[in-house]
Amino acid sequence: MFGVSLAFVCLLVTLTGIGSVLRATTHQHALAGVTFAFGSLACSALCVVSLLRLVAILEKAKQGCRWVVVAILTGGAVGSLLWMAQRVVPAGVSNLASAGATATLADVLLFGICAFVASRRVVTELPGLTLLGFVGPALAVTFVSIGSGQLNDANVRALLEERAPAFASVVTLTSGP
Repeated sequence: MFGVSLAFVCLLVTLTGIGSVLRATTHQHALAGVTFAFGSLACSALCVVSLLRLVAILEKAKQGCRWVVVAILTGGAVGSLLWMAQRVVPAGVSNLASAGATATLADVLLFGICAFVASRRVVTELPGLTLLGFVGPALAVTFVSIGSGQLNDANVRALLEERAPAFASVVTLTSGP
């Protein structure tokens, strides 16, 4: 699990770096997309293979050495995630086209953290989780209702038609004229 999570962090940080370099240097969006796709394939293969090898080496290492290397790698992963956040968050704030991608990235990371915490045995044995199981879906429906009501706002509709015309037509079909 450590190797898989480290591979995901490595891939996330590497792709963020590639994406930021392509965004700053490439003005042809199609070329940047193809370059990013091939770069992501190469980086994913390199990250997975190198971390599989690292895990094999760590399995044969002594317990004390293993803990030191794991602590160093974990610190590096946390530092890399902080670097990535420092690169991504300003782009989402200053550029309206990047705001959706930044929000999606934050949502996926937070969902992963919540799923990890909720899957721990200590958390599943807490006494209030049965109540949360009943209240949680109702809260989710409430938040979806509030969010879908925002789609009827004229400013949100105008922004959708400008930035995402394909989604604007779907929103019109689902939420009414």
